[in-house]
Amino acid sequence: MLSSGRNFEARLADLDAAALAENASSFLTPYGADDWKDSAHHDYQFELDRLVEGLSQGLKAQFATWIRQLEVPDPVTIPSRLLRLDASATFLNFNYTCSLQALYGVAPSQVLHIHGSADDVDSDLILGHGWNPRKEVPPTTALT
Repeated sequence: MLSSGRNFEARLADLDAAALAENASSFLTPYGADDWKDSAHHDYQFELDRLVEGLSQGLKAQFATWIRQLEVPDPVTIPSRLLRLDASATFLNFNYTCSLQALYGVAPSQVLHIHGSADDVDSDLILGHGWNPRKEVPPTTALT
């Protein structure tokens, strides 16, 4: 179970896919090795599939469970921290929760949850995270 959302997306963005593949390489047995067996032929692919499944579906399920158990405070308990919002406006919500509805009285029809809504158990929550493609592609070097 995820215990804290602090820096979650930053940590997800820093996931080292190359290290996952490198760790799974221990399941690669060369065909000429003394301990090679037909039964181990697909172990590497199986291990990578298991890791990817855990990171995609497993992580997504754990995240959905965590986000759905968060309690949204009510306006009585935090009145001094509330912003002045026009409750008749239309809102884009990136944080999955019903905080605009619960704290500001915004009608659900005026809130677009672009990553899904924690209140809707059938909602497919989308995990967003930062990605820097320059980190993924090593710089090219000129051949001399």
